[in-house]
Amino acid sequence: MSYSYTLLAAALALLPAPAIAQQEGDPEEGLTCLAVGHIWNGSAAEAAAIEQEPIPASFKATDQGGGCEAMQLMRHSLIDWQMNFGTEKSIRAALQYYAGGRFDVPGGPDWATLWSRAAPALERAKAEVAAKGDYQAGTLLLAQDKAATALLARIRIWQSRMGTAHHYLRAADLWQSSTLLADARPVVDWVEDGAAFLKSKGLLGKDGDGQPLANILRVTYNDEEERFGLHAHLLALTAELSGRPEDAERAGEAVAALETPLIKRLMEEGWRHGDDLCDAGDRSDLEDLRAACRDENNIERTLLTYAVLKARTRRDNAQQEARGTLQDAEFLLRRAHEAHGGAGLTMLADRWSPTEPVFILLLDQARRLMRAAADPALTTGRERWRAISFRQTAGESLAAALQSLNPAEASAPWRTAAQMWLANHQALADTPDADETAKRDDRMAAYLRAVLAHLDAVR
Repeated sequence: MSYSYTLLAAALALLPAPAIAQQEGDPEEGLTCLAVGHIWNGSAAEAAAIEQEPIPASFKATDQGGGCEAMQLMRHSLIDWQMNFGTEKSIRAALQYYAGGRFDVPGGPDWATLWSRAAPALERAKAEVAAKGDYQAGTLLLAQDKAATALLARIRIWQSRMGTAHHYLRAADLWQSSTLLADARPVVDWVEDGAAFLKSKGLLGKDGDGQPLANILRVTYNDEEERFGLHAHLLALTAELSGRPEDAERAGEAVAALETPLIKRLMEEGWRHGDDLCDAGDRSDLEDLRAACRDENNIERTLLTYAVLKARTRRDNAQQEARGTLQDAEFLLRRAHEAHGGAGLTMLADRWSPTEPVFILLLDQARRLMRAAADPALTTGRERWRAISFRQTAGESLAAALQSLNPAEASAPWRTAAQMWLANHQALADTPDADETAKRDDRMAAYLRAVLAHLDAVR
């Protein structure tokens, strides 16, 4: 039997929106801008026309207008807005725009060829940095070399494609979209190949950050933290959409490979000794864990990514010892939501808003239970009570998902959850011996239909 996420429901209160994060960037020549991030949000009229105009004029005006406003714009807020109000069609167009008009595997020479051609310039840049003690001097030298600029351009594309791929998978998750998943697959594979090559050159690791080349090329451990879980997320979603056991096994192996000793310990101890993930309370035996936790820049996002993927790749017939890990994941997500959750789906610059992964997990739980309840073997005879139990638990998961969002601030995902809840409620009402149980939720059904009618009226 599938495991319920009802433990999460208590944490799903509507909380204030998280604080605006900072966004770094290089100012335009001769222009000095404050290093603050501006989150764009579309108007009600723009939300109503989201399919006809997926990239609203107000966003384009800022994004393409130049100056400090363009530099301070947090461009991913367009994707967050689409996640809250869009459709599969509209967000696909927005993602293409966000990616600069194309989201594909770049053509041209492979990584090894680009690196080989740029090697002489890289050596000169390293010598320049050693002589002057200034990384900017090495960067300026590379900018004057054609082969080096080609390598730098490939690295920047790699970094950009990596960030955009995360957004493609977010959207594919919400809309259960095979189309968006297919868009992302070749790019994610290319990002993984690029990471393997850069690692072979001593980059992307913590130890590599001190190397001159890491700073000259601006390829650091932050990129590795950004990449964390990307390929495993692709495999997990592939398994969910295909339903094939072999895909599920591959996804589970990919998630298991993400676990580190620090992640394993934080799964067991994180958020259990104070308000901060890294708090150790009065446990002197956890001081090393506290120090290691605080030494990681994005440990919260890394841990939540792992916890989400661990829960999503669970097997419903998991052995008893594996269930503790699932419960740890649920606990971490609940505590994260208490600390940072919001009334809509959003991705901050420095971490996920935990509302989104919690919502996706609750819908995943409901889908599993609804599929199990539809098994013909459970629709007749003595096994019917199991189908009823599955339906009831699916309803609880969907009710928790609905509670986590404000329909006025996230109408698209809220609509999905409401429609699933109503379909499950109707199936329960149509099940012999369960019609009286279903009647207890008739008021909830009437409320959801009324809100959906209102959302349809204002579209």
